Amino acid sequence: MSKKICICLILIFCIIGAASAAEDVSADVVDVADDSVAVDAVSDDVSDSLESVVVEDEPVVVDSASAQDESVDEVSGQSDILQSSYNDDTLGDAPMELYVNISRQGTTNEDDEQIVSGADWENAYGGSDALFDAIWNIGNNGVIYLASGECKSFTSKGNKNYTIIGQNNAIISAKYIRENTDGGIHTFINIIFNPTDDLALVNQRYDAERVFINCTFKVPNMHLACGNDVEESTGLMKFENCIFEDYSTFIDVGKHINATFTNCTFKNIQADSIIKITSNMVQYVTLTECIFENCVMNGVVNLPMDTDVTDYVTIEDCTYDFDATTDVIASEDNENHYVNATKLKITAVDSAVDISSSEKGVVVVTLTDNTTNPIAGATFKYSVNGGEEQTATTGDDGKYAITGLTGEVTVAVNYEGNESFNGISDSKFFNFTEEPVVPPKVATKITAPKVSATYNVAKNLVITLTDKDGKALANKKVTVKVGTISKTLTT
Repeated sequence: MSKKICICLILIFCIIGAASAAEDVSADVVDVADDSVAVDAVSDDVSDSLESVVVEDEPVVVDSASAQDESVDEVSGQSDILQSSYNDDTLGDAPMELYVNISRQGTTNEDDEQIVSGADWENAYGGSDALFDAIWNIGNNGVIYLASGECKSFTSKGNKNYTIIGQNNAIISAKYIRENTDGGIHTFINIIFNPTDDLALVNQRYDAERVFINCTFKVPNMHLACGNDVEESTGLMKFENCIFEDYSTFIDVGKHINATFTNCTFKNIQADSIIKITSNMVQYVTLTECIFENCVMNGVVNLPMDTDVTDYVTIEDCTYDFDATTDVIASEDNENHYVNATKLKITAVDSAVDISSSEKGVVVVTLTDNTTNPIAGATFKYSVNGGEEQTATTGDDGKYAITGLTGEVTVAVNYEGNESFNGISDSKFFNFTEEPVVPPKVATKITAPKVSATYNVAKNLVITLTDKDGKALANKKVTVKVGTISKTLTT
């Protein structure tokens, strides 16, 4: 009897606690010593029916893991979408691909919770908070596909990596792009950032990294900042192949930011500078192989006068539509200085190769620029009759001699070039076959006295063959003709 009373009292306290936490309680578990009781449902008048509860001798075992699954699904309203911030072995893996269409309607319930899977365009998340929901739900290293349309707000939460890929004309017009995260790499691809006011890209906490690829920024002013005041923290922001256009102030780079711009285009900009470093706590700013078109400004980067350019800025191999130099230019009030380049881009010129031979068995390779100036110290490769490639280097005259060639040969040359000269390749055939030696011909002279012939009387005719100097030539064949009779004789 005491056992039943104890159980009833515990049940009363459990029911009261559960009722205060939720209006609908689907399952409660009560442990008493070694026994347990499962209550499937409890009505409002549960106190009237407690006496009818029967406790069996054998305990009823409840799987706590499955109960947790059911309660999470019931609260979220999503049976197949998992909150990745709470992702563990119990909840399973979060989706690795989600689709978002801001303009799509009817995808949320009265509590603004997504009731679609987001697994494809047909079931894409919709509504003003769809992108936020997708970022919240996506798994680590997942991809979010954003349809064309305008997303007016943006906030990121959760310590994970994700990528957002815009389709066609996908626009994020939020004024603040905050990353309220404890780290992670967040990548934006093919997104147009077009707020009506200034744009602030803020890494709110710690070391979150953001990468922008093929994005377009149409903003009057941009501010890059890291919200954490910890000196060792870094907000890394990478811009690759992005376009910045039609803004009239500058990109303001604040404390703890390490910003890199690679193959980016800046065009139609009228500003004091394109980038302004406003804090000596900036980590670094790098611009590599960028293009500046129709930019009216005092310099690419503006720094405080008390900062050393080399400590904060690298601008290398960029293309300008004005005469840029590596000079550091002071402002009129001497409070700031400007820099357009730390290393100018070298434009390679065409090269030419000549393969020739003026001596048997020797081929000379000559490398010159497009104005016939020799390219000294140029390293190239050559092969003979398709054999193994050899490496050679030209001298001060731009020449290199290949020797010891015999027979019929084809010499092929390949010069890959460098940052100053474009590469070039060519080949040429030569015949160095051995031929028999033919002695040179010399002038000769032949003399013979006049004789008269008498019938049936023999007479001797002496013929002498000499060179032009009168020296007799022996063992030479001479043809003598007397009347109609000719005979070949040997001297």
